[in-house]
Amino acid sequence: MVEDDAKTNSRADAPASSHVDGSKLMSFAAEEDAPDENESVPAFDPPSSNRKSTIPSLPLVLAPLPLWKKKLHEKTHRATALVKESQDREAQARLMLKSMKVQAQRQLSRAHSEASLAIKIEANRETALAIKIESRRLIGLDVTDRMKDTPDPTEDDIKELSVLFNEQLAKHYAPDDRSFFKLFKEADLDGSHRISYVEVEKLARHALHISVKQLPPARLDMLWKAMDKDGSGFIDAGELSRFTKIGKPKTLTPVQLARLKLQAERDRQAAADRAAADKRQEMHTIKKQLQVEPASREELEQLSAMFSKALAKMKVGHVSVHKLFLNMDRKESGKVTIEEFRTACREDLHLSTNMLPEEKLWRLWRALDENENGFICAGEWGRFMRAHAPAGVDDGQVAATAPYARALQAHEVGRTRETELC
Repeated sequence: MVEDDAKTNSRADAPASSHVDGSKLMSFAAEEDAPDENESVPAFDPPSSNRKSTIPSLPLVLAPLPLWKKKLHEKTHRATALVKESQDREAQARLMLKSMKVQAQRQLSRAHSEASLAIKIEANRETALAIKIESRRLIGLDVTDRMKDTPDPTEDDIKELSVLFNEQLAKHYAPDDRSFFKLFKEADLDGSHRISYVEVEKLARHALHISVKQLPPARLDMLWKAMDKDGSGFIDAGELSRFTKIGKPKTLTPVQLARLKLQAERDRQAAADRAAADKRQEMHTIKKQLQVEPASREELEQLSAMFSKALAKMKVGHVSVHKLFLNMDRKESGKVTIEEFRTACREDLHLSTNMLPEEKLWRLWRALDENENGFICAGEWGRFMRAHAPAGVDDGQVAATAPYARALQAHEVGRTRETELC
């Protein structure tokens, strides 16, 4: 028994591990409960049914557990608690590891996003800078800024540069190709209808073959300032034409003389054609107006009142009859045709066909054209407007401003003089 107690104490004092095997604990308990081989076990004597038991019936009293069993139970409970605690810690560690992984992934994603955003911002900044530089180049500000330090050319410098320009132009171009417009189209490489500084440099160096000795870079900048009068950073066709004319020889070439003669002949023919067209129009008007009856005095008064109301609606302020006549005379020929009169009625006075039908317009025209020459003059128009002058239209100004003053003043005396002036 002493050996058994020692064995039990040695087992009980053994350190419990954090992970205890349950099957080993059960086998250990079974070994402790098993009887020792040297210990005598009383034989079981089943009670006979024929004899009566002499043992009095006593209440069932459980014997106290041995000390080794108590220690075993305590160590088992402690081992189970340690196992559960270790499992809880392991679960917490897993959760913490998972949370740390998620947080690390978020931080990594945020770092990637920030890096990507920084790259995009830098790329956008570079793009914006490139666009700004290109836009300044397109609108000519880069050249304008660069030319601020270049001294302004004097009149002698401009003339000298223009003479050099024309000499090289006459030297390397045929007479028919020396026009500034052809030169401008040749210099306009990008087809933008304007010449940049680079295009002027190419024109001077390659097309006109002006060497660096003849035109140093400083003189080239001066040439640019002489051409670019408005400081826009570009040269248009008008600026190039004005610059080339400064140093152009005063004598005209045979080609230029021929062009001038041809242009004069074209202008003369165009004037003759316009005069013939006007004459045909007048004859057509005379023929058509003779087919209608002139407006009566009552109709003239009504139409004059209608014109007065239309003029009042226009709110033109204080005007003269002569100014109204000049407004109708769109061709500035000193007379008003039927087409000009119709345009003034429809567009300027806004008299629609309901207010002034075409038949009434022709009757009014027949009454206005007293001498039936196909047009009306200022005197005829003045008499019509004086019949019912609107507010704001000064009939007296006609005598002061119109060249037909005598015709208006001689209305009561006679119309002979007035007809001659018309």
